[in-house]
Amino acid sequence: MSPLSDRQSQILIALVEAYVKTAKPIGSLDLKESAEFDFSPATLRNEMNELEKAGYLYQPHISAGRVPTDKGYRFFVDYITDRRLQKMQIDEEKRLKTELLKLKAREKMLTRTLAKLMSTFSNNLAITGLLEDKSFFESGIKQLVSQPDFQNIDEVCQIAEVLDYLDENIDRLSGKLSESRIDTFIGEENVFKGSTGCSIIISRCTMPEGEEGIVAILGPKRMEYKRNISIIENVVKFLEEGE
Repeated sequence: MSPLSDRQSQILIALVEAYVKTAKPIGSLDLKESAEFDFSPATLRNEMNELEKAGYLYQPHISAGRVPTDKGYRFFVDYITDRRLQKMQIDEEKRLKTELLKLKAREKMLTRTLAKLMSTFSNNLAITGLLEDKSFFESGIKQLVSQPDFQNIDEVCQIAEVLDYLDENIDRLSGKLSESRIDTFIGEENVFKGSTGCSIIISRCTMPEGEEGIVAILGPKRMEYKRNISIIENVVKFLEEGE
């Protein structure tokens, strides 16, 4: 399959960003308005059709707009990672670092409290823990299931199954992690049992006591990847460098 053209790449990136914000299928008129493209809605429709044929988008029902597929999200995550576009807003990054300093001073970076802090900033489920001890903590289930992506019982049961098998899931996933970078697993890529509707951003890290650990954010495929990758990046840097 031929690579996407620059225009198709721009359209796909803009559509994913618009869908992340709205949780609603995105039509050509919506996209033109939100992204302020110079080309016409007809051109947008044609390119969106091509992206759908190539497997990057799908149409949930007739006359609806488009929604990213796992392949579309994968393109988006690779794009923002390659171009270092995942930074948080400066004021938010400063606030996170301030809270991490408070946590270090008060709690000696207890993994349970760190998970609570990460879930607050990401509005998703955060997971922290030690790989050697296989002791993991999670926080943020309320934030996660309150999102529009998890509004029926089957979707909530998926999340419950992830938590029921958390230790096994992390143990299975740890063998797939890179040594020196943040990994993102989207939908079907995710080895967490029962979590094909979710994505996880995860990284190995060294805890202050020198133990090997992980920090992760689990959320809907429609999560804010730029923000959440940056949260993980900042937390790992702080854990390992103290700044």
